[in-house]
Amino acid sequence: MKRFLKKHKDEIQLLANGKIKCLVTGHEMTKDLEAMEKHWSGKSYKKKKRAYKTGEAVNLEEFEWIIPHKFEKKQGVLCPDERHAKP
Repeated sequence: MKRFLKKHKDEIQLLANGKIKCLVTGHEMTKDLEAMEKHWSGKSYKKKKRAYKTGEAVNLEEFEWIIPHKFEKKQGVLCPDERHAKP
């Protein structure tokens, strides 16, 4: 487990409740090696890791026709008409 934690030290936050938080996805899990390996090899982690690593996040505020997604703040939704655009 120490080797795994050392390998991902920039992506892990140890919480006061004894759990581990993945800083890339925000997922919290117990200190179980099997659970951590499953998460770090998963599709969601790999997809978000690319954006996290390369800094692909874009400030959506500067685009008039793109509003922030309700749940995924780094993603946007294109508004094709003026009814849904930002005021």
